[in-house]
Amino acid sequence: MHFSEECSDPGLWCTSEFRPINPMIRKDCKKVVDFIEVEDIGEKVSLCRCWLSKKWPYCDGAHGPHNRRNGDNTGPVVVRRKPAAEK
Repeated sequence: MHFSEECSDPGLWCTSEFRPINPMIRKDCKKVVDFIEVEDIGEKVSLCRCWLSKKWPYCDGAHGPHNRRNGDNTGPVVVRRKPAAEK
């Protein structure tokens, strides 16, 4: 990996080697955007953010083997309903 000296933000990984983050999800789209209505999720839903899920946009656990193979720590975004306040 080659670090670019043009990168002005030391908190960013700036490299001269570019590669897509998304390896396979809807590559025919200019930008992948999904909407999920909160009413449709039930109690909770796990959303993929590793771009490896075959059930996109839902997590199928594909991040597990990826993490072990690459020393990464990515996981899903879990969206859940707030518990109803007890009366």
